[in-house]
This record gives sequence, C-alpha cells and structure tokens, in this order.
Amino acid sequence: MREIAILMLLAGVMPAQTPFARVREERKIVIDGVEETWRLVWTAPPRPMCASASDWFTTCPCHGFAFGETGHASLLRYLGGVEVERMPLGPLFDEDSPTEGVPTIPRRPFNWKTDSEKSVSRKGGWEEIERRPAVRIMEFADYDHDGRATEFYLQTSAIACGWQFGVVIGVSRANSRLHVFTAGGNPATPLRLRYPLWETIREAPGPVETTEWTCGDHGSETQSQLSLSWTPQGITGTRREYSCPPGPRRLLSEAPLGSNQE
Repeated sequence: MREIAILMLLAGVMPAQTPFARVREERKIVIDGVEETWRLVWTAPPRPMCASASDWFTTCPCHGFAFGETGHASLLRYLGGVEVERMPLGPLFDEDSPTEGVPTIPRRPFNWKTDSEKSVSRKGGWEEIERRPAVRIMEFADYDHDGRATEFYLQTSAIACGWQFGVVIGVSRANSRLHVFTAGGNPATPLRLRYPLWETIREAPGPVETTEWTCGDHGSETQSQLSLSWTPQGITGTRREYSCPPGPRRLLSEAPLGSNQE
C-alpha cells in the first residue's frame, strides 16, 4: 500500500482526502413514529474559543459560550443510518458572535459559583473542567406548538455582557426539512431572540406580550415591547418602542417582527 502511494505522488496524483468529521453531539428523535438520528458534527478541526475563565469574564461575546470550541460545523440528519439532510451552521453566527460566520459551541459547562480566572489557572483547575460532562445542545422542545418536540435552541451571539441571543432549529408539520425559525414579517431572515423570550414562546398557551428591553438597561433610552404569536409559517408579531421617564410614556415606533432584528 505504501509503495502505491509513493508511485501516485511521483506521478503527480494526489490520493483522495477523507472529509473531516467529528461528532460533537448525537441525539435520537422520534418524528411521527419514525426514529431519526441528529448529529452536530465538526466539519473542520475545532479550536478552543471562550475556553478560559479570563475570556469568559472579560469578553462580552463569550457569555454563554464558555468553555467552548469554534470551527466549521453542520447539523446532520440520518434515517436508517443514511444521511438524508445537512445544514451548515456558520451562516447563523452574525457579527455579535465570538467569530462571525463560524460556529462557537460551548463544550464544558461554566460554574457561576466556583469558576474564576484564579480557579481555572490553579494546578489541576483545567483538568477538573475537562472532566465535566459535555454541555447538551439539542434539547428538543415544541416551540411552534404543533404538538411535536422537534426543535432546539442554539445560541448564536451575545451582546451587552449577559444578553444571549439565539435561533431555533428543527422540523415542523408545515416544513418537514431542517430549517431555522423565521419571523413572519421577514421569512428569509432567521429570527434571533434572547433565550428567555424563546422559553416564553414555548411555555405560553397563546399570544405573548413581553418586554424585550427595559428603560435604563445598559443605558437604554427606550423600552422595547414584543407582541408574539406562532403560525405554521413562523413566529409573527410586532415590536413597539416606547419613551422612558421623565415624561409620559409615548409610542415612538411600531414595526412587524423581522423588519428590524437588532
């Protein structure tokens, strides 16, 4: 075999390269009585990202991603052991992610009570973190209220030190292919919301009225309110901006969800 390889190189023929693939997470899911396997797969060797306590504490975009890895990754779907669908995840990570256009995914859980730059850097600190079980990413739930828990939340960015945003990925009765949930007002753009807002949508029995951004939060001079509901075509709603004190509360602007994501 070695001799064949040498002859190929001398002849200027390069052997075919096996595509890189490393499974980050694998989950079984039953959809309409049929078992499928979904895999989060690194399609290029990942490297550490937001992987130290100093990164986590001093870098706003790392909030929620520690202790993590970054690299090209895809969501793969299998039926009967055969890959039937693949979704690259890079396009979901915008300029507010640690590495724009390249997924960053937490690997080991961050412990708010014990983890610090000092605790991680001490002898044996990082080894203790590496012994922790991997963070589970695909936590299936029914965000679109179609009676099937076939979607999961994926954090894609963090801003303002503590505000973590993400998307919901999965399949639905209206769309049986892997897709990202979008806003009804802009079906071509992934809907990015804070994780608590996604959970509010998941738990609510009907349309939701909730605060997105409060007066004074991180210096905000307005208050943002969301009216949200769900349809087979996506999440629909309205974003309203109100004035802050002093003075009476006034409606400053109103727009369909999806027309102004940020």
